[in-house]
Amino acid sequence: MNERILVVDDELGIRESLRMMLSDEYEVTTTDGGNECLRLLKKDSSFSLLIVDVKMPDLSGIEVLKRVKKTNPFLPVIILTAVDTHEAVVEALKFGAEDFVAKPVDMYHMQEVIKKALSKSMEKKGRVKKKPISVDEILSENFMEAIQVLTEIIEAKDPYLKRHSKWTTEYAIAIADKLELSKEQINVIRQTCLLHDIGKVGISDVILQKKTKLSREDWEALKKHPVIGEKILENFRLLRIEQKMVRHHHERYDGSGYPDGLEAEEIPLYARILSVADAFESMTAGRVYKSPLSIKEAIEELKTGSGTQFDPQIVTVFIELILEKW
Repeated sequence: MNERILVVDDELGIRESLRMMLSDEYEVTTTDGGNECLRLLKKDSSFSLLIVDVKMPDLSGIEVLKRVKKTNPFLPVIILTAVDTHEAVVEALKFGAEDFVAKPVDMYHMQEVIKKALSKSMEKKGRVKKKPISVDEILSENFMEAIQVLTEIIEAKDPYLKRHSKWTTEYAIAIADKLELSKEQINVIRQTCLLHDIGKVGISDVILQKKTKLSREDWEALKKHPVIGEKILENFRLLRIEQKMVRHHHERYDGSGYPDGLEAEEIPLYARILSVADAFESMTAGRVYKSPLSIKEAIEELKTGSGTQFDPQIVTVFIELILEKW
C-alpha cells in the first residue's frame, strides 16, 4: 500500500498540482481548510505525511501544526507558504515542522523534502519501539533537525556559506584542542560554528548574492545577522552559551566590533576562538568580488589584527597550528 499524504491549501491550483505530481508514488488526499484537515486526521489515523499552507481562511497552517503535534507528534508536517521570511521559517520549525517549502513550489525539491521527512519519521518510530526516548532527547533532536533545515536554507541563498561553515568549524576545533578545552566545550564549539551564520536567513538575497563590493548600507544590513542568529536560537529555548557565541563572533578585541562593542575578555572565549577561525577562512576563501589571500598573507593579517581585532593568545596558538598542519 502506498504511503498516504494529506495536502491542505486553499488554492485549488496548488492542491491539484501536488496531487498530480505525487499520485504516481503516494495516495494523495486534498482539502482546502485547517478545520477540515483536523477532522480528517481525527477520523483517519493512517496518513503518513501532512503538507499544509500557512495562510488559510479558517485556521493558519501554524495553528494546524501545533494541534496536530499535540495529538500525533510523529506525523511529519511540511509547511507550504509564499511568505519567505526567517520569522515564518523559525515559527514553523519551533512547533515541530519537518521542513519548509516556499511558493512557487519547485516540484523536484518537494519530492526530495517529502522523502527525507518520511525517512526521518520511520527512523524515529523504529527507535521509540526499541527504546523509549526522553523528552530532553526529543527536544534536542528536534532542535538540531530544525537547525539543519535553516542551515540548508542559508546555503541555498549563498552556496559559499557551506564551505565557509565547514572550514571555520575545522579551524575552531583545532584551536580549542590546542587550548586543551574539554570534550564538552569542543562539542559546543563544533555545533555553534556550523550555525554561526544562521542569522543570514534574515538577510536579503540581493545582499548575500551580490557580485560586487557591498555598499555601506549593505554592510549595515549584513551586520544585523549575529543578533538575528541569537534570536533564532532563543526561539528554541536551548543552547544559551551558543546564543552568546553567535551574537558576539564579530566583536573585536579592542572594543570596536559589533553588535555590543565588547572588548578583551568581556567577549566570551568561544566567540574569540570563532572570530579568528571565521576571519582566516574568509581571508583564504575569497569571494566573487574579492581574491583569496595566500596562507602567508592571511597569517600576516592575523598578526596585524592581534590585540585589535583578535585575542593575541588565540592568534599565536592558531598561527602555530597553521604552520604545523596547513
